[in-house]
Amino acid sequence: MKAVLSAFLVLLLTCTAAQAANQRQGHIFRLKRISVEDQQGWGQKVVAYTILVPADWKVEGGIQWNPKWQCLYSEMVTNRLRVTSPDGRYAFELFPDYGANWNQDPVNVQAQRQMIAQGQKACPLAQPFNARDFITRIFLPGFRPGAQVVNVQQDPAPARALYQDTVNKIGNLMRQNNVRMSTDAAKVLVRYRGGEEMVLATTAMSTMQGPSPSAGARGQVGYATAYTLNASRVVAYRTPPGEMQSMERIFGTMLSSIHLNPAWQKALNDLIQRISNITLKGVIDRHNIWRNAMNEIGEIRMKSWQNVEASQDHIAKMWSQAIRDVADYYDPETQTKVELPWGYDNVWSSGLDEYLLTDIPGFNPNSDIQTSRTWTEMKAIRH
Repeated sequence: MKAVLSAFLVLLLTCTAAQAANQRQGHIFRLKRISVEDQQGWGQKVVAYTILVPADWKVEGGIQWNPKWQCLYSEMVTNRLRVTSPDGRYAFELFPDYGANWNQDPVNVQAQRQMIAQGQKACPLAQPFNARDFITRIFLPGFRPGAQVVNVQQDPAPARALYQDTVNKIGNLMRQNNVRMSTDAAKVLVRYRGGEEMVLATTAMSTMQGPSPSAGARGQVGYATAYTLNASRVVAYRTPPGEMQSMERIFGTMLSSIHLNPAWQKALNDLIQRISNITLKGVIDRHNIWRNAMNEIGEIRMKSWQNVEASQDHIAKMWSQAIRDVADYYDPETQTKVELPWGYDNVWSSGLDEYLLTDIPGFNPNSDIQTSRTWTEMKAIRH
């Protein structure tokens, strides 16, 4: 009987996380932390961020440098990550930022259209949008044509986090130029043949008054509003019909587990700052920028920055809290804290950035399955 039980548990362990989610009696999730590398920007491979994913899911994409960027400075480096189950029915995706401009004055709009037509650096033109508008008018036609919108929810927490993050970074610049900004965040559930998908996005719209060429042509003094539009933290996760709610804890955990490498982030910010503040002469020495960033970060090591809450994207954290229940667990192997889905009877760590979560009572991977690793039980941290 024990041999039969052991074989059954081995079979469960090798199931995909999505397949296991369909098991109403006893299922196991195995998560592992992977490193997403920037292989193009600094003359060497550099870890940009880490993320927890189901151990047997396929990971594609990551960090890409875009020499033909046209609008946002953040578009110089794009993050397009896709994580899919072996059968392709479940997926988690991160999408690049999107930027656009608009102007109340038709003369200014026409001038920007000419710049775009001539291949000059210029943002695409788009009517002002909030998060719902961006997802339904821009994202879905571009990435999910034919998808049917089922439900829309606005969420103030990620929007507030985005506003505060922006003010902290460029608040003085906004005040000096009389720039006004509004932020928004939305979740849109869509359905298409064979599945349903939740799309998340945060948007920022800044406005500033400027001279109106149309009024000037009429011999008048007038002003027109210029709009700068941005969509960021665009995330989508897909399941077969009817399984979205049961999988949201796993998808939310993946989202909240993203930890940026502070040295990579600083080097990128320094590069963007140079380009945005001055006209570069000659070729940028990315090697020097990277070395300076490493020196300023100091003694931060891999295990520390992955597990320090301050290194997380606070807007992504707000999203993750909005879509599922989680708990902080203490990993005695690494002596660090990790955020994992709440509600599992047993949580185990391999000490090698892999975790087992199960609701099978009394489950012990060291005795109940064939494994070459030693697993240590983790306890939830009570706050």
